[in-house]
Amino acid sequence: MKIENEANARVWISSALSEFPSCFQNFLPLEGQGCFLSPAGTINSQLFILSLQNKNNRSRQKITKEKIYRQAINNNEDFLAFPMVEDNNIINEKGEIDYGSLRKTADAIERGTACLNRLSLAEERGRTKGNRRNVEASLILGRANAAERRISQESRESQRAKNEDDARKRQEQLLVDWAKHESIFEEYRKATQRTLFDLTGTEAKVYKGNNQDTVIKITFPYLFSNTPLEFLDNRISLHNYIFPETAYKLIGITQKGNVIAFILEQPLIDFTNMQNMDFTNPEYVEKYKAELEKRGLKMFEKDCTTIYNDDYIIDDIHENNILIDKADNFYFIDTVPQLNTSEKGFGGTREYGNGEIISTPTVKEDVSITNTK
Repeated sequence: MKIENEANARVWISSALSEFPSCFQNFLPLEGQGCFLSPAGTINSQLFILSLQNKNNRSRQKITKEKIYRQAINNNEDFLAFPMVEDNNIINEKGEIDYGSLRKTADAIERGTACLNRLSLAEERGRTKGNRRNVEASLILGRANAAERRISQESRESQRAKNEDDARKRQEQLLVDWAKHESIFEEYRKATQRTLFDLTGTEAKVYKGNNQDTVIKITFPYLFSNTPLEFLDNRISLHNYIFPETAYKLIGITQKGNVIAFILEQPLIDFTNMQNMDFTNPEYVEKYKAELEKRGLKMFEKDCTTIYNDDYIIDDIHENNILIDKADNFYFIDTVPQLNTSEKGFGGTREYGNGEIISTPTVKEDVSITNTK
């Protein structure tokens, strides 16, 4: 059937729902039609393609994804795109930040009417949990990254390494410009005048927070991340989603020489009532495995410091980063999560989105919005 208008789309979507009902349980039908509309009222056939987050029907979804994607492509590509937020020129033609557009888009994300297309809709909640500053920084770098990806795709292989290095420097400069404009840039000497809380750690210095319930971490991103955007995606936003009990908030930016660092706030874990994980203790190991199973994760057999599932690979899970309280509650700190993409070799198929800003569709939280084209 040719999809030429909304009426045709309703019939086509209803037919798809009838044939594959269990694969679309993530979506909320409107008006009893089985038709999923954006806030603007347009059809979003791509919502069906992006049902990869349903944990219970993965084998069925692979078949459904191929069939529906092929039919949608053959019928009408106009129904494949999420509606974009019209005023999303956060980086203007001069390569400068448009702060009016930035504030407007950040407001929309906080209201839940827009979303940055990098992670899934649910995972993007971890970005907003990371504070308004995390949202704004991600928007700036996400938009810059979208433009840089287009340039990189058009370049020869020999130029891509240079392009990636230039992109990282460009992201750093945008962050510094933004932080200074917002008065959250701190000179490194001033930033490190805080009272040290913990001298350990290879990528961060830990200081006492502004109140007794938090700590401040000055973290250099490049030990585990290739770009500042990758740090915001993985180390803040994904961590906050997977481990909300130890969520980070971005509160500032600093630089040591030419190296950028993020100033983060994190809840203080009361170490006096905690035990570190002990992988030599069979009792602890059994509790740990049970905790991972509860969270839908499992240990990598060749390296106990890596845990994973179909969606995530999480590294640096060593004994000092796992705390257990007297009630056997686990707290994971300083984790290094990333999406389980195909090139990682863990059997995953996740992808990071293209950094565009989209209107949030009317769907349940666990629907992926990552780019499938």
